[in-house]
Amino acid sequence: MLLPLPRFKFVMVNNQEKELSNIREKIYSKWEKGGITLRETRDLYFAAKEKYLAVPEELKTKEVRELMLKILFLAGRITEGFIEKWQNGEITPTDKELGLLKEGCDEVLAAFEKHFRKELLAYQKKPYNIHYAETKEKNRRIRKLIDAELAII
Repeated sequence: MLLPLPRFKFVMVNNQEKELSNIREKIYSKWEKGGITLRETRDLYFAAKEKYLAVPEELKTKEVRELMLKILFLAGRITEGFIEKWQNGEITPTDKELGLLKEGCDEVLAAFEKHFRKELLAYQKKPYNIHYAETKEKNRRIRKLIDAELAII
């Protein structure tokens, strides 16, 4: 027996909200304990993104959209923390970590330009154009750091 569309929508969205909430909680709890790597952050972010993009736009709720942005921003904060430790001499990134940072630079621009543009436009804490310009500038600085590190190796 087929379920009516409104019920299907509720179950699908409810499931997506739960899955994204679980991913966000996993990232956040590991980060709070200081035990999340760039690889884990990347893998969890991409798992969330895949689940999010698989659902048709008309079935995404405000809560689901906000959860995806929270995951994106959390991954960004974890990456910034890694870079800060690197720049303070607390850690030296491996080649794999430098590769993950480069991949992150590409992904954050893709997030702004296509994946989550609509969500970021609706984000009320900062106007999209300002947020995008700041992100592009951070991205440029990070790439410069990566290139400098690779020149040393």
